[in-house]
Amino acid sequence: MGLRDVNTRQVEVLQWIADGCPAGVMDGHTYKTVALALQGRRLANVSRKGGTWSASPTDAGRYYLKHGRFPDGHWPARGTAQKPDAHSPRRHVPPASERSVKHASPAPANAQDSTPPRARAVDPAAQLVADVVAAGGSLIVDDEDGAYQRLAALARASNLVPTGKRLVIGYGGNWSKKEISLVDRPAWMDEALPSVPVGQMLRSPHPIVAELRADKNELQFSKDARQRALLILDAVAKEALRRGWTVARAQRTGTIHVAVRGHGVDIIVKERSTRSDHVLTAKEQRDKERYSWSYAPRYDFTPTGRLHLELSGGGAIRQGTFQDTKTQQMET
Repeated sequence: MGLRDVNTRQVEVLQWIADGCPAGVMDGHTYKTVALALQGRRLANVSRKGGTWSASPTDAGRYYLKHGRFPDGHWPARGTAQKPDAHSPRRHVPPASERSVKHASPAPANAQDSTPPRARAVDPAAQLVADVVAAGGSLIVDDEDGAYQRLAALARASNLVPTGKRLVIGYGGNWSKKEISLVDRPAWMDEALPSVPVGQMLRSPHPIVAELRADKNELQFSKDARQRALLILDAVAKEALRRGWTVARAQRTGTIHVAVRGHGVDIIVKERSTRSDHVLTAKEQRDKERYSWSYAPRYDFTPTGRLHLELSGGGAIRQGTFQDTKTQQMET
């Protein structure tokens, strides 16, 4: 389904908009997404001024409802481009040295701007969701270059997916085609998750956490941040074992690996730092003046004490990162 197509659902919403958006007619919130698709076709205008959603038909929208088609000239002819007439006079642009600055005279107070307003651009990610909704919840697209997959990821990250739905991409019939669908979210995705308590002291740590604590090359953080990182990893490792999952030491430094029903994920903890320009020490300054090969770092990195936890090993379903803020630690 392309921009030049209008399906039954879109006509239904367009008629509702033309009727003044009466209350009690539309259920749920998908009509707002359909309205965005109509806006992309220049059949309706959507506004959220003052936090209130509203929509109104355009002249083209009213024409479509009356005649069942777009007005003539609504879309440019396919595969054609306007070319200048070979016999028409061409605009002469003088060289910069011959140009003069002309000051525009003020327009009369009663003058009206005859320039028609430009149609509001529709976010491509929002347009994708609107087109999927308009197509009945499933849309086959040619995605040879992966552009639709990137748009779908952007739609998810921007919270453009309708409430209670997931936007998924699957096989569309051959290697270049994809099926983009809106499916119901399973109940477990919205369940409240129990918190994992983190201790204040590292007593009887998990064997892997004990190894990390003993190895000074691991978790090279500031003192307090290193202790907190060990406590967090210890709490995660013990909770994973309690749930019957497998815990192992990961290959990358300062990381534990948890396997859940054959699916593995690395638990990575990092300490945030601030970057500042390096100021040469007295020795570095002397070396710079004496030798051509002297070296000094460009930046200095100062630990902040704030921790960042990341789940690595696949796309996150609910949340893939946890981090301290300036006022609250992630485990509190």
